[in-house]
Amino acid sequence: MTQFWGDQAVFDEASVALQFSGKYAKSYSILLDSPRVGSFDWFSGLVLEEAERITVFVTGLECDTVYQTEYKLFSDTQGRELKETRINGGPRAIDCQQQRSGNVPIKRPIVQFSEGLQSVSTVTSTRNSAVFRIHGLGFKSYKLGLYSNLDGDKIWSSGLEPNLSSAEKVELSAGGLPCGMYFNTRVELWSEADGKGRLLSDIKRHNFSTDQCGKRNINNERQLEIGGMCGSLGERVLVGGKTLICRDTALGTRFQEIDFNETFANPSVKRASSETCLLKDTRDKTIPSNREPFANAFPRDSRWYPATGSVKWAIIPIDFPDAVGQGSASEQHPRIVEEMDAWFKYFSRDKLKIEWTFPKKWIRISQESWKFDKYRNPIPFHEAFVREQIFFAVDREVDLSGIEVVFFILPKSLYGTNVYFHGGWNQTDLPSGKKISPWYWGGDDSNDYGRGLSWSAYWTHEIMHGIGFQGHAPGGLGWPVGVMSAQDKPILTVNSWEALLNGWSDSSNYLCLDSKDLGDVSLKLQSLDVDYDGLTSVMIKISESKLLVIESRRPGPYSKYPDGFARITAYVLDTSKPYNRFIRDLEGFDWERNQFMYYLRVDQINSPDWIFDPSISSRGFAVPGQTFSFEGLKIEFLSAGKYDSIRITKRP
Repeated sequence: MTQFWGDQAVFDEASVALQFSGKYAKSYSILLDSPRVGSFDWFSGLVLEEAERITVFVTGLECDTVYQTEYKLFSDTQGRELKETRINGGPRAIDCQQQRSGNVPIKRPIVQFSEGLQSVSTVTSTRNSAVFRIHGLGFKSYKLGLYSNLDGDKIWSSGLEPNLSSAEKVELSAGGLPCGMYFNTRVELWSEADGKGRLLSDIKRHNFSTDQCGKRNINNERQLEIGGMCGSLGERVLVGGKTLICRDTALGTRFQEIDFNETFANPSVKRASSETCLLKDTRDKTIPSNREPFANAFPRDSRWYPATGSVKWAIIPIDFPDAVGQGSASEQHPRIVEEMDAWFKYFSRDKLKIEWTFPKKWIRISQESWKFDKYRNPIPFHEAFVREQIFFAVDREVDLSGIEVVFFILPKSLYGTNVYFHGGWNQTDLPSGKKISPWYWGGDDSNDYGRGLSWSAYWTHEIMHGIGFQGHAPGGLGWPVGVMSAQDKPILTVNSWEALLNGWSDSSNYLCLDSKDLGDVSLKLQSLDVDYDGLTSVMIKISESKLLVIESRRPGPYSKYPDGFARITAYVLDTSKPYNRFIRDLEGFDWERNQFMYYLRVDQINSPDWIFDPSISSRGFAVPGQTFSFEGLKIEFLSAGKYDSIRITKRP
């Protein structure tokens, strides 16, 4: 039985869903290419399939490997008329050390499953319906379920369907679907009729979206009153001596009152002691990987590099005989030190002071660049080889005494290659006699930053992993909520919990409440993005392992949200969970809830269900009039003036 529920970035540590837009081509082929010397690739051959969106399932991936996938679409059934070629980086197989099975990594052929589900296709979809094609082996009954990929709600189910002739392909239609929704598709296949016999497959890994809803009927005549309709988000009007601002609300865009002269007053509510909210690590320590550093709880693990005080960091340009640095490295990355200094000063509240070392000339490494690609040069102890080759060369030119973080600038010709390395904690004994063990990073395997995105944001994100910011959760990679979720987005803040854990905030920046002593509470909250030194979060202790954190999100110095944007978020910290990375497109909200932090969704159904782009749930960002519910608590967003007004109630 293959039962996959998003429990890893790849299923059961070795299998993956290859998903792509079919664009109604007549046929396709897929090449899954391993960069490792001596490893297996996989080629689908020519497959006849005409569909809107296709997901193919294969197994046999080798751990700790980033594959490359080539999709070819053909306009004919013979594979002669090439319509399009797409090459994607990925999938990214699980790190060998994270394998829960404890199995020794092995090389094996990549194949499709010998029975059960082979592929799923969305043949076509409209605003409220979709047609699916299921390709499987040896099944006599099946069931299809549709879920919100962003929020986890079950939207539609087919019931048990017969396939008594064991046809390899069946089609099924779903109607009455919400418009503008991003779905995940669950397919169950059984070896016998009526859901009996063996469960061959239970896979929830194919997504699609229905067409967007029609435009709302907007009354062009504004109602110049509190709660009245308005058209342009952020618009301000003066009515009867009061300033009104146009905000998104549960009823659409509406005017809300705002007093720009209002002075924030700390809530007069019964607080728990600030220590009540400093949860301890409750992961299962009998599992070896759970004894490794994981920045989720108090006390902060002493193995992390310092996040406060005076530190020494370095940016060092290196090049190779086959990849020579051109010009000045500082010109290749202008203003990087200035930008990082300003960011760390602001978000650490001046508690982290950095002394930089930045040599002006390129330092030549004696070995050719390809030897630093662990796939092309798969020698034992590759990380130790990288450290010794690079740090030994640098030691001749730069005093590395006391350096705790190092970033290496590589020549532009190596952008987007697998000449990409990082590490930390391991000691290197230098020829000069010095002993160092810095957190270090070099290269970029995605080439995003070679295309001009912010190197300072990229390096800041990677540095933060080493100084005690676990990151990626809540929200997952790509959500525009902070630098640890999406360093390529214009939202570069730090969330309240990780700032507190690493000494960048204190009890003046959060209100701690204990759910067991909580009554009905109404209060105002300052924005994490605007009033960073203020009361920017409410933290509610739910249990010894769970904390609910409420934050206000607005446009600010490091948060380029749209003008007039005013939302609140609520995320759950669960210190028993050891995960912080998932692939939203394939794993959805089911696996997001297994991260050590995840965003709650509002109780109301939004249509469309996404904001900014289809991978981001609009229900993760509450507007006035919406509510979050969790563990008997209800958080209601009342209004968005200069500060956000919320009400917290405890249900019996």
